[in-house]
Amino acid sequence: MQGFPTWKKADPRLYQCHRSFVVNPENIVKIDKEEKMAIFENQESCLISRMKYRGLLERMKSMKQ
Repeated sequence: MQGFPTWKKADPRLYQCHRSFVVNPENIVKIDKEEKMAIFENQESCLISRMKYRGLLERMKSMKQ
């Protein structure tokens, strides 16, 4: 992925949760476990890939500490 280092360096809070989505985990209010969807405050949502699901949960957990 060519653009990965650019956005990663720009804001380390961002997390690529799917091939098509980069999110700021601070803005996620709920995760639909069955549908593998991240839901935001404005009720928008995006997919979370099976491979990235656990990593996103760990990132969110570490942010709360």
